[in-house]
Amino acid sequence: MASDLAASLEDLIGQLRAVDMDEVKSQIAAHEAEHGTEPHTH
Repeated sequence: MASDLAASLEDLIGQLRAVDMDEVKSQIAAHEAEHGTEPHTH
């Protein structure tokens, strides 16, 4: 039973990481769209 819980937690963590990466990628894309492709220093 404990191994089922561990597997469920690992699955949940994996899903959260995937969602988090999608959010990060969308923020980066929005930032680049706002500033264009020229380098900036912030």
